[in-house]
Amino acid sequence: MRKKPVPKMALADVEYVLKELEAWRAGQRGSRLVWELLEKASGFSRQALSAKTEISEAFAETKLALKGGVKPKPPRESDFLENRIASLDAEVKRYQALEAVWLERFARYAYHCRGEGISVDKLDRPIPVADRK
Repeated sequence: MRKKPVPKMALADVEYVLKELEAWRAGQRGSRLVWELLEKASGFSRQALSAKTEISEAFAETKLALKGGVKPKPPRESDFLENRIASLDAEVKRYQALEAVWLERFARYAYHCRGEGISVDKLDRPIPVADRK
């Protein structure tokens, strides 16, 4: 049976592994770091990971930091707030885009109503109550 070839490690993969090692160094992934755990986290073999010097050096530094007894750091409140601000900014942009669409639609309706001789006052009248029994 032939094994499926593993894709080559891209720059984004290297950055991901370095971020994982940083999380380990901060104590967010536990205190035990071995190549096998990093292989599972990244999807690449130990040989592929250790072939990248920046990963190998970061791995060694992280191992030393963990031996020194790094205590897990709780997530900072500012991280939560920054994420919340970013999500609210995205929501505001989405609503601004919707508002622009609605304003364009309203201008189109007003243009066509004027062309048909319908006044804005007539359009602003309340809807009559339906007499249902």
